[in-house]
Amino acid sequence: MSRLLQVPEGTIPVAYIETLHMLPDGSPRRFRRPLLWPYSKFPHALIVGGTGSGKTSFFKVMLSSFIRYEPEAELYLCSYKTRMEDFAFLETGSHFGDFRSCRDIFEAFFQRFTDRLEGRDKKRTPLILGFDEWGGFLLSLPKKEQEDVLAKMGQLLMLGRSIGVFVLCALQMPDAVFFRNGARDNFGLVVAMGNLSSDGFQMVFPSEFLSALKPCRQIGEGHALIGGFQFSAIRGVSPKACTDRNLAATFRRQERDDGGTAL
Repeated sequence: MSRLLQVPEGTIPVAYIETLHMLPDGSPRRFRRPLLWPYSKFPHALIVGGTGSGKTSFFKVMLSSFIRYEPEAELYLCSYKTRMEDFAFLETGSHFGDFRSCRDIFEAFFQRFTDRLEGRDKKRTPLILGFDEWGGFLLSLPKKEQEDVLAKMGQLLMLGRSIGVFVLCALQMPDAVFFRNGARDNFGLVVAMGNLSSDGFQMVFPSEFLSALKPCRQIGEGHALIGGFQFSAIRGVSPKACTDRNLAATFRRQERDDGGTAL
């Protein structure tokens, strides 16, 4: 397996940041460097984007990066629309639920969270909930079950970091109805893939960053905000990078003293 990019503890690479530099001869040259997410400092990730934006591909690469860079992590994966075959790059020990069993997987994860919170489980290795199409899942539930699940998600987001519990949540629109009582503010990484509507951008990014938005012209382009202050235009990694060898090689190519690699 290719050697992984060296990153600080509690940090994983999740995408590229691209910058344009003018060479001495006046010609433009584009550089890339990896976007590093210090998940232990700014926990939980929210990924939003419409159909065909690259949202699910970004979600897959983030999961892959997590399990490659944190080999002791344990993943619970709920995908309301995707089959297990689409996540074949994950370890066979992962807990997976499709649209038929997402609720069961979610409840099993919440029990693990409760065991840590109440001291029955002393481990602090990363325990990860990955949930694709969170909004679609919630809307499929009866009202009473929605309220129960929303309350539990709020606890995960507000209390998870100190006990090594992390949530990666992907959905098409981050409407307030999908999170309770400000729980959405606990996402340390917010990613918007593609060109959301003006209202959509304002749902995920503070107003001071709206002037820095750039048009997304290709699938896989978007914007990311880390910790409420580090804002970047990004390009997602191809889901073909989700194997051990490809993911390592992809991010190793970005390593350079000046922070980028010429394309």
